[in-house]
Amino acid sequence: DKAGSLGLIRALLKKRENSLDSGLELNGAKGAKYFASSAAQVDSPVMRELSLRLYPGGWQDASAQEALQRLRLSAAAGDADAQVLLAASLFEGGDGVEKNWIEAREWASAAAGQGDARGEYILARLYIKSGLAFDPSDPVWMLLWSSAAKGIADAQLLYGLFLFSYDTQKSASKVVYWWRKAAEQGNAHAQFKLGQAYWEGYGVKRDREEGANWIEKAFDGGSPQAKALFNKLKI
Repeated sequence: DKAGSLGLIRALLKKRENSLDSGLELNGAKGAKYFASSAAQVDSPVMRELSLRLYPGGWQDASAQEALQRLRLSAAAGDADAQVLLAASLFEGGDGVEKNWIEAREWASAAAGQGDARGEYILARLYIKSGLAFDPSDPVWMLLWSSAAKGIADAQLLYGLFLFSYDTQKSASKVVYWWRKAAEQGNAHAQFKLGQAYWEGYGVKRDREEGANWIEKAFDGGSPQAKALFNKLKI
């Protein structure tokens, strides 16, 4: 949970400021681990806060490039968390960080090579941006499946969407399986898609009450699609 991760980091920072000998050593590797759950969301502001505030020497006025350089040092040393965070920042860009998909792919590949599910997901997204996602033989499919199987909600949602677009009817039960996995982790888009599936009877027995429940969850989670459908159906 991103908010929970941010809260933990801020609490640790405050504790360190209040007690320099508290034993908290917020170095690159440890700092990155606290944000592991946020990295898969490819959330640039979170990556930015991590690189600026957690890495050694980054407490006050580090520029975006200085922050990225500290991430690169940790990533080059083999830290998969830093590799993921760096790939995410460069993939998404923003807040003083320019998009660099070539370098993002390098670090995502490094993390994926270590079996990191978040690295696999980001690498899959980069393949998609390159147009390599139209056939199950493309690498992105295996990357998404691997990341989804390891529990990354965004990958579960996206893999379900891929199955849906490639073979809508034959893959229906598998599509719903992956959407449910992501929905149960609180992914609002997946909750919306699962709600639609129940409402329309796609891949599951038609159950409009269950569909409405999932659509409402998605609405509460901030899904704009769920909000529009919620209003249209007068749930």
